[in-house]
Amino acid sequence: MIPESVESGNGTSSLSPALSGLTELTDLNLFYAKGYTGTFPESWSALTKLTHLSLEFMYPGMTGTIPASWSALKSLKHFYMQVVKLTTIPVWLGNMETMTLGGAAVPLPAEILTSKSLRELTIYAVGGYHIDFPADFASNRVIQALYLQCNDVCITAFPEDLSGMTSLLGITVDGPFPGPMPTKWPTSMKAVTWMSDETTGTLPPALF
Repeated sequence: MIPESVESGNGTSSLSPALSGLTELTDLNLFYAKGYTGTFPESWSALTKLTHLSLEFMYPGMTGTIPASWSALKSLKHFYMQVVKLTTIPVWLGNMETMTLGGAAVPLPAEILTSKSLRELTIYAVGGYHIDFPADFASNRVIQALYLQCNDVCITAFPEDLSGMTSLLGITVDGPFPGPMPTKWPTSMKAVTWMSDETTGTLPPALF
């Protein structure tokens, strides 16, 4: 029987290149895996049927860069990576539909924030992600949910007008954000959670 899913809750070594032989694999989930270290196998680019990849809370953690060869994973649409010490975030991750990133002090590429594929984005900026919203982020008509959690200042300026984000249903900002809230919001919004003791200005009338 050829497995379509692999899960792990414990590991003691590096990620196995041998998994690339499971060419029918659609789901690969490695989480709360103590002992995984090293880099990411280039050979996993052979997992062309993979749709879900989760590498989360792996201590002491993986390091380095996501191999450029992984851009060949055209079926991959759901990508979750936390407590992984990336040195760069590849632009092709903007092709995901849902994505969680956490644990790397590197800039988030503008191409991800303006992706026409990404519906849900979660950032846990425990390691110091810095987010600069590009000018056309506020016209993103695809993204539905945005969750940003920071333990340090990772957002220096939020777009003032979000009314063009017509698919946006929910947004959460959790952490220090030294700036005003957006003043204009899309009518599609169903949930706004804003937890920051450094936000300045007044509550936007558009929220009421």
